Amino acid sequence: MKILILSDIETAGEWILTQTIVEQLKKRDKLEFFLLAYGKNKIHLQENLFEKIILINRTPLIAPFRYYRQILLEFILGVRSLNQIKKITGQTDYVVTTNEYSLFISSLLVFPFSKNIFCVQGLRHTDNQNLENFNLYLLIRKFLERFAWFISQKIVVPSDKAKNIVEKELGIFSRIKKVKIIPNIISEYFFVKHTPVDLFIFREKINLPKDSKIILYSGRIDSIKGIKNLLSSFIQLRRKIKKANLIIAYTDVKADKQLFNSLIKIVKDNRINQFVYFIKDLPRKELPLLYQNADCAVFPSYIEMDSLALREGLSSGTPVFSTDTGNAKKLLEKVDNFFILKNNSPKKILDSLIKFFTKSKVWHKNIKKKIRDLVGNELAKNNSIREYEKLLH
Repeated sequence: MKILILSDIETAGEWILTQTIVEQLKKRDKLEFFLLAYGKNKIHLQENLFEKIILINRTPLIAPFRYYRQILLEFILGVRSLNQIKKITGQTDYVVTTNEYSLFISSLLVFPFSKNIFCVQGLRHTDNQNLENFNLYLLIRKFLERFAWFISQKIVVPSDKAKNIVEKELGIFSRIKKVKIIPNIISEYFFVKHTPVDLFIFREKINLPKDSKIILYSGRIDSIKGIKNLLSSFIQLRRKIKKANLIIAYTDVKADKQLFNSLIKIVKDNRINQFVYFIKDLPRKELPLLYQNADCAVFPSYIEMDSLALREGLSSGTPVFSTDTGNAKKLLEKVDNFFILKNNSPKKILDSLIKFFTKSKVWHKNIKKKIRDLVGNELAKNNSIREYEKLLH
């Protein structure tokens, strides 16, 4: 079976998830995957998973009518690139798209007889407009994204919350579209329990103090992630718990530079440089070592379809705090409702962390056991791969 993936290799979690699914499917079945994607930074690209890869750049803004011209040129580039890869693949059995609606719409012209799946991991365009801030270009973009969902044969989302978002965006047309829920999966190396020696060596490598209390954030530098609120709460926490240290592990691909510079400034202004660690582009296979060295992880996002970082943290055996986004509540209530943040305000995060670090050793031991049970009974089984197999057959 030949499957063409249309994606963007610079979307961090979304792209990492896509490759994890491809990797797991290839282990189970004789499948050939081909890739047409935006992006040139290959830091997260596993080239061995694909028979052929074609990477393209985003269409630049060129006057006159630069915004509308860009939309037209995107479709022209899409058709041209799809024809290029078709010369290699021939007719494909499936075209699977991860949010790249312009490539998806173009694929209907080049691969009209291929079955297609649209995987919604996030919204590219969410702006709500009125007469005061009306922008036709953004409105067209938003329409094209929703139109791509509507004309796709199958829509896949990772959570009930994501399904509700898609159905709300489709409006009355949601009645005639079936949206399938398949929770996200993570790589198998997150389930490996590392030895104390391995953890010590890694701790030395990144210069963590021996007796420190480690709070971890792992993910993109993006305003929707609530990182600034986490940092604000940490500043207050340091006054209560002197051994507290914060690690912000992030990918530099498409990082919000303005936000990043703001975080650096806050750290310097509050003179906490030696207690906040910014770790850039840590190799994926070293992330479990980071999680297992942490006392807890905090993910105070405003919105998530289904947080990969949450699953990575729990699968590594680490207690995780998260706002009620994606599947967070479903997972965390099996550990303890205490870890579900009712909001992502600095005060709420601070109060939760203070309580966490003042809990008894018996409580912490019990929490670790509940996390192990959750991993063994649910997360490590990777039931989602079976659902993808059914989808393709």
